[in-house]
Amino acid sequence: MPRHAKNNTASSFFTAHEKQQLSEYGTQKKRLGKESFRSFDCCSLCLKTIEEAKACQKGHLFCKECIFENLLAQKAKIKREQKLYKQYLARMQSEKDAADRQKEEASLEAFDKLECGVLNTTDSVNSSEATNSSGREKHAKKFNAFWMPSLTPDAKMEMKKPSKHTRCPEGNHPMKLKHLVTVKFTPSLDSSTKFQCPVCSKSFTNASTAILLKPCGHVVCKPCWTNLIKDTRSCYTCQKGFTSEEFIQLASGGTGFAGHHGESLEVTKLSPAAWV
Repeated sequence: MPRHAKNNTASSFFTAHEKQQLSEYGTQKKRLGKESFRSFDCCSLCLKTIEEAKACQKGHLFCKECIFENLLAQKAKIKREQKLYKQYLARMQSEKDAADRQKEEASLEAFDKLECGVLNTTDSVNSSEATNSSGREKHAKKFNAFWMPSLTPDAKMEMKKPSKHTRCPEGNHPMKLKHLVTVKFTPSLDSSTKFQCPVCSKSFTNASTAILLKPCGHVVCKPCWTNLIKDTRSCYTCQKGFTSEEFIQLASGGTGFAGHHGESLEVTKLSPAAWV
């Protein structure tokens, strides 16, 4: 076979042609499709069509029942972890007190023997030999043998102090029940989508940016917010006023435009390289 033939396999490395023939060689990248993203009108927990929508301070949408159950479960878990942490601190304190007590007793015993004159010359020699032998035994016991059950070292269980705050299941930021905002979507006239902007009647999708007004809970699209509602400081639907900080930009589940989500649209699969 010629030296530079396309199908030459005598080299110690893969050629570009050989890599193309292998379907699962090296790093593979694939662009995610629409089915890989959560729809705009779906809950972030149950992934079903949202019912009685609630939004956190970062704009993540949840069903009322789902987020309430999640927060109650987090509170119960925090109580259990705090109880276990108190037991851990009490156990560590008792072990420390026992070690200090034993050390103090050993020092008192050594002082009593020295004051009573029990340690003479011969006894001191014998005691030094005994201490040397015991020291060697202790030093020998320090070596860990993982293959022998009797010499296997004990694992030190260290527990970190648990957090006292409940967190958003989607954004992992601190969140309380009082921080949730009730969302009042406008039903869509289009059968393919469920919600729309009350101003321009444009349907909400993952490609659109929605703004939630915290005082009233109505949701409008960002162009209508920028051009109409932001300067008037009043809701288009109910005419309720709001301040410059009383709005939330809702988080979308994903979109098909790379300019909106960037590298998050690509999934990477790593596979071990083949050797010849």
